[in-house]
Amino acid sequence: MPLWLVSATGPRALIDHAAIAAEECENPPLSISMFEAGKTVWSLDLLYAEEADLLALKLTFESFDTSLAALELHQGPLPEENWVAKSLKGLKPIEAGRFYVHGSHDAHLMPPGKIPIVIEAGEAFGTGHHGTTEGCLDALSRIDRDYRPARVLDLGTGSGILAIAAAKMWHGSVLATDIDPIAVNVAHENARLNGVQSDIRFAVAGGTCHAEVHAGAPYDLIIANILALPLRQMAGQIGAALAPGGTLVLSGLLKEQAPRVEAVYAGHHAPSQARLTYGEWMTLICRKA
Repeated sequence: MPLWLVSATGPRALIDHAAIAAEECENPPLSISMFEAGKTVWSLDLLYAEEADLLALKLTFESFDTSLAALELHQGPLPEENWVAKSLKGLKPIEAGRFYVHGSHDAHLMPPGKIPIVIEAGEAFGTGHHGTTEGCLDALSRIDRDYRPARVLDLGTGSGILAIAAAKMWHGSVLATDIDPIAVNVAHENARLNGVQSDIRFAVAGGTCHAEVHAGAPYDLIIANILALPLRQMAGQIGAALAPGGTLVLSGLLKEQAPRVEAVYAGHHAPSQARLTYGEWMTLICRKA
């Protein structure tokens, strides 16, 4: 059975907002990818297992952000092929902070002094090619200047990039969790490819309400690259799991969403120390008093 592709093009900010809206739909796509199609034009590709209801999708987009009404959605079937793997093979390596994220075929391009993270073509749970992941990698690089956390929790690990980055940088104890068991399997395989499988423990868990998460608390560093609403809802849990003097890296935030998230965490004694902006996205570094 062929997959169905829904695509749209527009300015980067509009495509970013559409990607978030797609992720929060009642029937989210199998994968979401964004790529630069021109100097000022970006493309959004949404993969579905069956034909999508374009009218319902447009209404969802417009309820999320009225400016998304300007996007034209196009849909068509795809032949049976691993399109996710094919698209990932076309991704260029990226540099973020001290890290170089690449496929094995681009290892020879690594600049000197960078920490390599290998992400091969496979199922898409985060490739580092998004402003939120880049912001988190940059944040980890900045934290390393004066802080070496021994216990790290990566909430919503996805492909495992941030857990792998923490393990390679600090060689401490890292726990990586995700609500999606397939993502956890992908992250575990990526950890093996990067030679840090012995430094990272994995668990299928939503938030901090899991026995293994509780057993490892308190954490010196918690990384949560998810979305603004769950970050606000989980602020009490995340704050409780963080050690006094510990650091938070919070991402998945549009710039206009950051102040509300900052206010909630300040109320839990973890005020923001720095803001890192990548396009429309913002990453917060917070420190618990």
